[in-house]
Amino acid sequence: MNVCFEFDTRRIKKNERRQHMANLGISNAHVNQFDGSKRAAKTRQKIQTAVHVVLFSAAFLFVAAIVCGIVV
Repeated sequence: MNVCFEFDTRRIKKNERRQHMANLGISNAHVNQFDGSKRAAKTRQKIQTAVHVVLFSAAFLFVAAIVCGIVV
């Protein structure tokens, strides 16, 4: 019962937000752009940071190996 109430509350809030955006003259297509969750953006940012750290570390180790003569 509680889950249904939460779902209904979220749906109502979403509809209220859409109505507010419509009152401001923003179309439904643009409202959907504002629906993205901050969690997804944070996760994407964390993954991107991790990839950058790995690539930078690999490049640094490769150059250090060349300088030390390990890689010819």
